Amino acid sequence: VPEDEDEDDEGDALPGMPCCPITGEPMINPVVAADGHTYERSAIARWLQTSDKSPLTGAVLVHKDLVPNYMLVSSLQESARMDEEDRKPKAQDSA
Repeated sequence: VPEDEDEDDEGDALPGMPCCPITGEPMINPVVAADGHTYERSAIARWLQTSDKSPLTGAVLVHKDLVPNYMLVSSLQESARMDEEDRKPKAQDSA
């Protein structure tokens, strides 16, 4: 895994990825902030440069750490994999 992958917001969002509440665009690198909400990493990082409050609730954040939302990403990856399998032609059983 490349070191800079965690900071990379370039690329395509997974199918079904929710939109960031700051940008309104599907998230590519979703992270959870101290308010428990998920944001696009670059958008919330910019927000936190000038504010110590949640962009959604207005409450003061107890910290400014951002945690990757692995659960959201893995869930959408699994969903996309299952959708792809459903689109593949099924092999006919020969009896």
